[in-house]
Amino acid sequence: MIELIPGWDWITVVGVDVILKNLISAGLAKPAVLLMPDASGGRDISLQCLNQVGGPQDATYLAIDLPRYISSALRVAPPGQAWGIAGFSEGGFCAANLGLQYPRTFGFSGVLSGYFTPSWNQLGHRLVSPFGGSPRLQWANTPDYRVTALAPAATLPRFWLGVGNADRSGVREASFFYALLRRLQPGVTFRLVPGGHSASTWRALLPPMLTWMTRGLAAAEARAPAVPAVQPAAATARRGRHRAYTAVKSRLDGS
Repeated sequence: MIELIPGWDWITVVGVDVILKNLISAGLAKPAVLLMPDASGGRDISLQCLNQVGGPQDATYLAIDLPRYISSALRVAPPGQAWGIAGFSEGGFCAANLGLQYPRTFGFSGVLSGYFTPSWNQLGHRLVSPFGGSPRLQWANTPDYRVTALAPAATLPRFWLGVGNADRSGVREASFFYALLRRLQPGVTFRLVPGGHSASTWRALLPPMLTWMTRGLAAAEARAPAVPAVQPAAATARRGRHRAYTAVKSRLDGS
């Protein structure tokens, strides 16, 4: 299972479905279920997959509620080592931050042209601090800082980093995070491809990232206990819980 942020942009912008299908046909990647949630909840909203103080709890929705529901409603591995998360641009920050915040949910994290220090959230025409002025919350959700605070034996997902070589700020930020991360993961991948901060760059990064991640997920799932089939009655009940999740998120998002 791979959770892709920011949702359907993975199909309309980079064509992840076609790329993965071709990689599988060529024997390069392993089959995987792609989960593409709406990470923001509407136009002119940028939540950075964070729990907004006094507002939408996007991190909880994406890293706890949604994986819990999907793994109970579908015959897929439970959240953990056989789950991955990936994102580009703001979604790259999401993949890095949620991977570090929720290592029991995600075993692999693919960061494409991401950043590693959160900015302000956008709620309509307003820019607001996600953390309500709390330095503690801000540092906890800053991947650059968080990897320096983790012990060498800490649990964290396997990381894959990629960026276009003409994206100067992206290369600088990814290189800095890579240097910090190598203390915990000496074999972490850092890939540069020709291009800037653009869809063509992400399309070039996708094949090696998906090859790496799907193989890792397949190996992790092979080591996990078998997942029982979902019984019809249980599935019906879980659909009801999903509607409740959707209703709660809609209220939080103000939609």
